[in-house]
Parts: sequence; structure tokens; C-alpha cells
Amino acid sequence: MYKRGKRGAARKQKKIGIIVDIFYWVITENEEIIKDLQVTDKCVSDRFVVTFQLDLQKSPPKKRTVVARSKDIGHAKLSTDLSSKVQEITIDSACDKVEAFNAIMTNILDKHTPLKTRTVTDKPAAPWMTATIKEAKVERRRAERTWGAAKLTVHRDSLKQCNSKIRNFI
Repeated sequence: MYKRGKRGAARKQKKIGIIVDIFYWVITENEEIIKDLQVTDKCVSDRFVVTFQLDLQKSPPKKRTVVARSKDIGHAKLSTDLSSKVQEITIDSACDKVEAFNAIMTNILDKHTPLKTRTVTDKPAAPWMTATIKEAKVERRRAERTWGAAKLTVHRDSLKQCNSKIRNFI
């Protein structure tokens, strides 16, 4: 019994030694990053407390502009404007008709639904979020909708199965 406890203590000591070695390696390899390194004895345990500041700066988030139209269109006004403007086209050449039609369409769309620009901040995806997890979440949401509509035990079982699948992936 005494030997077993001693062996466990030796393993624990070995783990701590490995952690100290890794910490020492991090300090020596990255001296310019670590600032205000302090080793203090708080008398809480037989270990020392190591505190330090890291001189790292987070990169600013990437921003991009997105241009889109509103989907809320007054269909009645749009159709009347289109029918009145299209009848005005009196060109014989097919290429010229297409160009005129495109110009009319863009003018009418700009009138009814002007382009709106937004600045969007791109957030980096979590490193653990993979394509398989995203697909599993889509499948789970589909199972939620079918179970919510029908309230059948078969659909509930498929929802449970999807939940366990996602838990296993994560």
C-alpha cells in the first residue's frame, strides 16, 4: 500500500516537472513577449505562484462592405412602371433592345429598391466548428421543425439522435 502511494506521488512529481519544463521553454523562447515575470511564494501550498503579462495584440477584425437591395418591393407599382417603360422601347436591333431593357430595369429597381451598403465585421469561425458539425446542426434544426409540427415520438427520437450525433462530433 505504501509503495502504491509513493509511485503515484512520483508520477505527480513527474507531471509537474514536465509542466515546469514547458513553462521554462516558453519563457526562454519568447522573452520579448513575456513582461513583468514574477515568482512569489504565497504560502498556500508547496508551489510558487508565477504571474506575468503577455505583450500580445489582437489583430483588428476585418471589415467589408456589402451591397444589397431590399426584398420588400411594391409589386403593383413595379409592374405598372415596367409595363409603361418597356412599351417605350422602339429599337429594331436585338442587342440594343437588351441594353435598353437592362438600363430601364436598373433605373426602375433603383427607384423602387435602392442599393444599400452596409459595413460588416468578419468574425473568425471557431476552430472546432467544422463543415460536418454545421451539416449536423442543419439536420438537427430540420428534425426540430418536423417534431414541432407533428409531435410524434418517431420525430422526437430522430431529434434525440441528431443531438447525440452533434455531441459526439463536438
